Amino acid sequence: MKIPVGLHIDTNNILLAHEVTEEQRGLKCHCVCPGCGARLQARWGPKTKKHFAHYRQVATQGCNESALHLLGKYVLSTQTFILLKAVDLTPDPRSDMLGDQH
Repeated sequence: MKIPVGLHIDTNNILLAHEVTEEQRGLKCHCVCPGCGARLQARWGPKTKKHFAHYRQVATQGCNESALHLLGKYVLSTQTFILLKAVDLTPDPRSDMLGDQH
């Protein structure tokens, strides 16, 4: 399972897979899984984008969910603004089963 982020073993800082350098490839990234705490290795190739994968362990769905959750928090914390789609908040009167407007 491809994991987009890892946590550095010593600093607990987030390391994004796309920012990993050649010197950090493999186990030299010194990262653990945000979900289960297992060692991660940085991987990529000619047909594969940069990502983290568990080293000698099988990733669970919880690992991927934790990594995506952490990535979402990271993205939100680093943005100065977020563009949202316009939404019409005009009240839409509706009736319940008794005919009362809500």
